[in-house]
Amino acid sequence: MNTQWPTIKAAIPIAATKLNSINESDINGLIAFSAMNQTGVQNYFDSPVVIQKQDIYPINNYGSALAPFYISISLWIGCIIAVAMISMRVKSRIKYRAESIYLGRMGLFIIISILQSIFVALGALYLHVQASSAVLFILTTLFIGFCSMIMVYSMTSALGNAGKSLAIIILVFQITGTAGIYPVQLLPPFFQAIHPYLPLTYAIGALREVIGGVLWSTYWYNILILAIFPAVTFVATLIIKEKLNKRAQWSEKKLEDSGLF
Repeated sequence: MNTQWPTIKAAIPIAATKLNSINESDINGLIAFSAMNQTGVQNYFDSPVVIQKQDIYPINNYGSALAPFYISISLWIGCIIAVAMISMRVKSRIKYRAESIYLGRMGLFIIISILQSIFVALGALYLHVQASSAVLFILTTLFIGFCSMIMVYSMTSALGNAGKSLAIIILVFQITGTAGIYPVQLLPPFFQAIHPYLPLTYAIGALREVIGGVLWSTYWYNILILAIFPAVTFVATLIIKEKLNKRAQWSEKKLEDSGLF
């Protein structure tokens, strides 16, 4: 024990010197790290990150952004006005089948839809609504007007005044539920739920593609889904028209006799 003491005693100063050297190194490292952090923070505030934004499908103005909604809604309203002003019935001594009257009258209302769609499309272009293609814009508007007229005309032909009321109710839902003004994520839960089942949801989607720049897969998706609604309405009307025709005529006669309509 005594023989080792001088060795231990001699090693103590050396260990103390090394410990002091290590502590100084650690302290110097912490000081340097802190200085680097402060320099980095200062550089961040002096030179903030600049985000570069590039619009792939830019829309020039707010009016063009809202045009798909107002064009689609106006076409639906035009269809309601048409069926309200023109009778669905044929006054003739010859008795026609209900389906024949439905198909025969349809031509007149399709002509009306074409005229109103051309008027709306040309009016929008005259007001400088943005369009990636004027021809595609007019054709898409024509198709939306055609689909809207088939649906509104079919409901009115099959259900009479109840069909007109149904068209108006659907219009009210579409004003809010089609996300024409606000994104669908901001809508109340009820309108988010019915959003996919409203025809003008897809009419607005198709027109947005034409206005902002066409992504063809999205455009044709909206066009094809929109086409389903008048197709279903057309087939359903042919099936139920004969059965509901007498009841619809009776209700219309009662309303006419009441003097309210």
